[in-house]
Amino acid sequence: MFTRLDMASSQIVITRPLLLDDCQITRPFESASPIFEEINTMLSEILNAGFKLVRISWMCPVGALYDELRQRHLQELQGLRAALETWSREFQNFQNRQGKRMDPWILQRVPVLKIIQIIIAIILDVEPAEAREYGEMVWDRYEADFESVISIAESIIDEARISSPLPGRIAPKFTPETGFVNPLFCVVNWCRNPQLRRKALDILDRAACRDGFWDSSLCTRTGNIILMLEERDSGAVKCAADIPLWKRICVIEPKFAEDGGGALIKYMRASKSGERDEDGLTLKEVFEETVRW
Repeated sequence: MFTRLDMASSQIVITRPLLLDDCQITRPFESASPIFEEINTMLSEILNAGFKLVRISWMCPVGALYDELRQRHLQELQGLRAALETWSREFQNFQNRQGKRMDPWILQRVPVLKIIQIIIAIILDVEPAEAREYGEMVWDRYEADFESVISIAESIIDEARISSPLPGRIAPKFTPETGFVNPLFCVVNWCRNPQLRRKALDILDRAACRDGFWDSSLCTRTGNIILMLEERDSGAVKCAADIPLWKRICVIEPKFAEDGGGALIKYMRASKSGERDEDGLTLKEVFEETVRW
């Protein structure tokens, strides 16, 4: 049970989440004018499939033995891009049909879906070969998208604060669905622009929510450690380019305690020497932290 829990819960703190599901989309839209529940579910499926494909394709070793596997990854990537294009079209059609007649829950959910849509578009835009060559540097070109995610997330928590029964702060909230904590944590991981990253961390810190396994407080703590590891001894970091590849955290791996009272978290980045293992993968430098709760 704990092995399975570790794998599922790793989505809380991993930069490229390891998912339990296959990376195929299993639910096509069942009608010409899908209802919101179908649109909501489909986007979560695309997100999960996209994250899984990113992980397995980016980590695929080089060499002729893996050519067929990499070709399959490319085919799956094209399929996910087509699925996202279909979803985006149906999502816009739904908004056009409904206009201002949406119920309050859907009105709250729409900006969250827009955030998830942006993150999916980013991860599906990166070619696996490009990612294997440049690693974490590939994210630097998406600053405008990261800024859009931050802007929408800030509007969500501002609205939550206004409607909160607690004076001056947001009431804690739990939802079993994918929310904005997951995408915002991706921004914290991938965006090395120091101003944008700190703004994303500030929003997470104020969010007071848990979306499934994604806890905003734990993500804030983990994000601050990533920021410290990457910017420490770097002098004045003014832009993403000031953080070299070898300093960038590429994997975060949690191992949850069997008593449920904490976790050992490993933060990994490519070794400064750039050495590779027998599969052609860059060796990792590891930092460890024990978290209790």
